[in-house]
Amino acid sequence: IIAISLVIISLLVVRLRGGVGPKSTGYDVVLMRALMQYEEDKSIHRDYIAPKMLSFYSRFMLKFGFWRKKIAEKQSPGLYPLIACRTIWFDDELRSSISNNAEQVVVLGAALDSRAMRFESDMKQKKINTFELDLPPFIDAKKSQIQHIHPHHHIPSHIFLKPIDFEKETLEDVLLSDPNYKVTKRTAFLWEGVTMYLTMDAIKAVLSFVQRHPSGSSICFDFIFKEMLKNPDKFYGGRKTYDATRGVDEKYNSGFQPEELNNLAQQHNMRIKNPVLSGSRVVEVLPK
Repeated sequence: IIAISLVIISLLVVRLRGGVGPKSTGYDVVLMRALMQYEEDKSIHRDYIAPKMLSFYSRFMLKFGFWRKKIAEKQSPGLYPLIACRTIWFDDELRSSISNNAEQVVVLGAALDSRAMRFESDMKQKKINTFELDLPPFIDAKKSQIQHIHPHHHIPSHIFLKPIDFEKETLEDVLLSDPNYKVTKRTAFLWEGVTMYLTMDAIKAVLSFVQRHPSGSSICFDFIFKEMLKNPDKFYGGRKTYDATRGVDEKYNSGFQPEELNNLAQQHNMRIKNPVLSGSRVVEVLPK
């Protein structure tokens, strides 16, 4: 009876700690990253903070292998391994940027991303500020989460949370008005799980801003194939993913073919650095 009661409560409980945070695909990412912490291969135990962002009941249910399997299967087919690979790849790219003398980091569409906290020691040692941008409700949720999770219960001095609507505001509006941000610094941009929700104009506006930064700056992002917008049934788990995004008012708007990205990079004085994953790229700013 107790077990059944806990299951029922876990299905009803507000997803985020303390009842903060809008419903979004960002929560699914946190949940998938939390699942990664239970894999036998400890090398993919990347996001130790993710479980702390879940409700008490969600964390309790993750302790049971049966429920972890159910949670993974409930998502769109293939979503869990996709997010696991993507998380590892973005982590490695950020680590590489820090090693290669990035002077500041920008996380676009940050949602509940925890990298600024997970890499806090390296960033503070090298005096790297991190600017996290997202819609105002997500930024409010992030502030609350950091204050709950951080050991000192405050937002670290190297993290700057900036609200933005990518379709209505520009990065120039939001970042250049902050005296802590310097467009003259070599910058690493992380753009995870965002491009597919934006219009092409908004995507080009972001690349135009990145282009203004010094040579060696880069933007790491993922995307969906253009065909996904027209025929999601062609892709494994595509239909369920496509329909799910509409259920949380975050519909897909843009997709690419790989060759289109090469042209887009050239138009903005950039080059594709390493096309490791089929749906992800790192684009590096070339010398002026």
